[in-house]
Amino acid sequence: MSKLFLSSFPIRTKLLIVIMLITFSVLMFSGSAFIIQDRMRLKDDMIKNFTSMAYLIADRSTAALLFEDERVAKETLSSLRIKSSVVSAAIYDADGKVFAKYSNGKEPSYKYPSLDKKPKIGFNKEYLHIYKPIVSDSINIGTVFIRVSLEELNLLWINFLLSSVLIILGVLFLAYLMAAWLQRFISKPIETLTETVHKITQDKDYTLRAKKESSDELGNLVDAFNSMLGTIELQNGTLKSAHNELTQSEQKLRLANEELETRVEKRTEDLEKSNDKLHVLAEDLRDAKAAADSANEAKSQFLANMSHEIRTPINAIMGMHYLLDKTSLDNQQKNYIVKAQSAATSLLGIINDILDVSKIEAGKLNLEYVE
Repeated sequence: MSKLFLSSFPIRTKLLIVIMLITFSVLMFSGSAFIIQDRMRLKDDMIKNFTSMAYLIADRSTAALLFEDERVAKETLSSLRIKSSVVSAAIYDADGKVFAKYSNGKEPSYKYPSLDKKPKIGFNKEYLHIYKPIVSDSINIGTVFIRVSLEELNLLWINFLLSSVLIILGVLFLAYLMAAWLQRFISKPIETLTETVHKITQDKDYTLRAKKESSDELGNLVDAFNSMLGTIELQNGTLKSAHNELTQSEQKLRLANEELETRVEKRTEDLEKSNDKLHVLAEDLRDAKAAADSANEAKSQFLANMSHEIRTPINAIMGMHYLLDKTSLDNQQKNYIVKAQSAATSLLGIINDILDVSKIEAGKLNLEYVE
């Protein structure tokens, strides 16, 4: 909880809080010890003071006890009126009975203690009880009893406590002033460094440098921070150069893309024109092919028809040559028939070849395997 509480304060306030807490703790410890010691000293002084008075009363009461003179004993006790803190007092005889007594009027009905047990000097609640034996010739002939109120001691102690508190507050105030003046030697460089960091963060200006105000650890921290800023500035310059180069490269790439797109568009347009021309040429070729196919088909049909028409008379001629060769002919006539028959056979072979070519062009030629 205290950690979270202190973490929200600036360094100046933290230093003041730490210094004031330490100062307050030291003052409270030392002040408490001093106050306790002073109270114990006051009690010891009080015991010594009233023990001495009891000794004087006991010394002066010897004769009164020996001669049983109560009036003298009371007069001796009445000398205690100079001490307002003495509430009551008494002189006991050797039997432990009250021989004479004194009261300042604050406790008229006070019941004096018995001396059955050995009395002890000490504090009893708000009173101090003093016992002093009265001795004559080494014989205990009585006892002096003094009852002292601690009101005066308490009042004195309260005044002392208030004075101590005022002194502590004064010292704390002086400590605050000194701490407020001294802490700036620590907080000022840190605040300056923090302001520089904020300014660098906002403006992104890495050329700024923190001001070195001392040669201690804070000064070393400032030097390290400035060195870090130098490294960041160098890296930032490198990054800016790389960024500029990247930007230029992107611009060049964009221009190249635009030029490439222009060239692609132009090439696409040329290709479209060439494609249109090719379509036109293909149409022309298809028309020409169709015309050629039609002419070729007509030629084939013509050749087929002609071959059939020519083969008929050739076969007739060859038949007539065959019949003529069976008749009685001289050698010269037979020679003529053989030559005519050979010419007709050759002509028939040519006509068959022409007919095969026409079948090949028409795709109607059938091939047979002959062993």
